[in-house]
Amino acid sequence: MDREAVGAPAHGPLPASYLRPAAPPARPALRPLPRPAAGTTVRPAVQGVRAGTAPADTDPVTPLAEPAPAGSTAVLAERPGGRPGTLAPGTGLTGTGDPATGTYQLLLDSRFAVVPKALVPGADLAKALTYKPALVPAGAGVRVEQRTDGDGTRVTLRVSGLKAGHRYGAHVHTGVCGADPAAAGEHYQHEKDPVRPSTDPAYANARNEVRLDFTADARGDGTASATHAWGFRPGGARSIVLHEAAGAAGRAACVSVPFRGW
Repeated sequence: MDREAVGAPAHGPLPASYLRPAAPPARPALRPLPRPAAGTTVRPAVQGVRAGTAPADTDPVTPLAEPAPAGSTAVLAERPGGRPGTLAPGTGLTGTGDPATGTYQLLLDSRFAVVPKALVPGADLAKALTYKPALVPAGAGVRVEQRTDGDGTRVTLRVSGLKAGHRYGAHVHTGVCGADPAAAGEHYQHEKDPVRPSTDPAYANARNEVRLDFTADARGDGTASATHAWGFRPGGARSIVLHEAAGAAGRAACVSVPFRGW
């Protein structure tokens, strides 16, 4: 007789409950994460995911700008490109430079807009403003290029959609464009005339100022370029004014440009 069978109690079939796996332990309830404070910038955790507007019950996600490469100055990354009159609404501005070599390049693309009739205090104005829509229509395109290096500075102005066949005056000015055409200040001068306003031809001349007069072609497009063996004073040149006629006639339009000088 089998030894293990001696005195062994008799058993029936096992209950079905013995065959079921044990239930997993209950998990503690998850606590919701605190919502970030208003204005907080959040970097997406997964690279390549397009940042944008989050669902309605969460805060919006603001994409972070990538740092500029070493040795360069990124002013604003947007889409320049094409003929000035074909730009999308808004402004594109790029600027790169290397202080070690004294090289700087700027490209600005924009469209002219009329000055609002009712200005809200503190509201931002368009970068390019027209004061004479008959000469510079709203929506006309403008492009400004600056290159400064060891040989000097070259400024190029390109416009589109202006009055065909009209002769315009244009100069680099010292102030930022505003609702008042006078806000752009006076002509930028490499050697400043101590007498204001400047009328002395020893200072008020094409060698000492950046003059960009042009005549619009049959399509209303125009281009002008000026090259000088000097660079702008930092913060000294801040706009280009389009005048109603060649020279320093009335102001028809203005575009704010952050010209750079080392």
